[in-house]
Formats: sequence, structure tokens, C-alpha cells
Amino acid sequence: MNNSEDFTTVKHKRGKKFKTPRLKTVTTPSRKVDDECDESELLIKTENLKRKQLISRDIFKESKFFKEVCGMVKTIEYLPITSCDYDLVVFGLGNFSSSLIAKQQLDLALALRSELNISHGQTLCYDPVFTSVEIKTLQDLEWVVPEINQEGKGRSEKTCIYYLPHCHKILYNNLLWANWSKELLSKIVIIGNSFSSMVERTPKRLLEKNGNYILKIEPYTTELPLPDTYSEKDVFNDTSIHTFPVERLQSLPTVYWEENTEPIYSNEETEFIRDSSHLW
Repeated sequence: MNNSEDFTTVKHKRGKKFKTPRLKTVTTPSRKVDDECDESELLIKTENLKRKQLISRDIFKESKFFKEVCGMVKTIEYLPITSCDYDLVVFGLGNFSSSLIAKQQLDLALALRSELNISHGQTLCYDPVFTSVEIKTLQDLEWVVPEINQEGKGRSEKTCIYYLPHCHKILYNNLLWANWSKELLSKIVIIGNSFSSMVERTPKRLLEKNGNYILKIEPYTTELPLPDTYSEKDVFNDTSIHTFPVERLQSLPTVYWEENTEPIYSNEETEFIRDSSHLW
């Protein structure tokens, strides 16, 4: 995914009991405080944030939780043996410089990249709320940070692990729509909010409005909940690894894949930050 060349944004077309995860509910991009920094201050803040994040990642890598998660990922049959053959994409992380939850969720992404030996040019991380310090920190850690809000409508040319920690269901819905074919879905892994929980907890009439593709694919998804062994229960709760076995997808009729209208959402969905160029 060097310089995002292997990652495509699908263009916008006009015309048991579960503990509910804490969703990121910021409604506007927040690049205010850090944008007031001069260059020297930005460098100092970036270096400090990077140093703290790497220390946190190294501690996280030694946890029982991470070793269990990494073992689960490595058992996915359709992930290529060589790491250069797949990408890692993170959407909706949140402000990891100020949120302890987002910081620990980034630890998982950093630790997975390290443990799976994924090339730095094949890792992308985006959230419209990132501050300039967070963007520079990620870039210094050799992540690709896009300049535009893709709204989750990304499509990788390779097999891809998508990581969307505690995100709005619209983000998952957009990602599924952008990859709505048995050929594409059978090459991706989604680590994020449990699809089965979303279907069970959300009234069908509401899910049809802002999560229809989740509703359609959930019966054909293999879902593995992350282990409940992490010390902070609000960080990875209700999170699963979702895969889409090709044999299940091939059982569906062709018309199932032809029904792929781009989702349109009400402007009342204030928890989801849209690309402003799509608003009219």
C-alpha cells in the first residue's frame, strides 16, 4: 500500500449479555490546539507522544490478551503466508493523544503490525478527528495517513485486515458496501464491534436505515469474540474478528451481490463525521 497506491476510496455517487462499547462520538474534526503549535513545539510534542506510544506498545505485546489475539489472527486461513501480500487499515481510532482507550486500541494495531511483520508502507490509519501532532506521530511511525475523509469506503487491492475499534455502525456499513462482492469480502478481515451484537441489539427497522449491509452479511460471517482477558474492560469489549468464508459467500445467488446501492444516511446521524464535500 505504498503511498496508498494499493488502497482505493470508492467514490461517492450522488443521485450472553454484552456491554455496549463506548463509541467515538465526536461530531467535528478537532485540529485546533495542535494547529496553533509552531514547528519546534510540534516536533517536541510528536517525539514525546511517539516515545510514550512505543513504550505502551512494547508492554502491550507481552500481555496474555495480545498473545491470544495474535494467535487468533494467525489461524485465519486466507491470510497470505508472507506479510508483504496483505495490508492493515485502521479507521475511526479517535484521539490517542488524549484518550487512554484510543491509546490502548492503537497499541493493538502497532503490536499486530510488528508481530505479523507487515511492511510499514502497507499500513494506513485515518480518523477525521486526528490532531496535527497525532498525524505527525503516525507518519513518524511510518503509517500512511490519508488527507481526505474516506468515510470507511476503502477497498484494498490485496488481502486486508481492517481494524475499526468501537466505531459507529455506519463506518462498518460503508466498508462492507465498498467491498460488496464475494471476491472482495473473502479477502478481508474486520476487527471491530460484534456484528451479531449489533443485529441482536438494534431494531431491524433502524439497522435497515444505517446498517443494511451489516444485516445482510451477518448470517454468512464467521465471528470470533476477542478474549475477555484484558485488564481494562472498556477497551476491547464487544469486539470480534470477522471473516467471510468464500464457501458461504458462493452459496448466495448472483442477485444478492447485485443489490449494492450506495448507502445514504440522514443528516441526523451526528455521531458520524462525513466528508464535507458530500454534503449539500
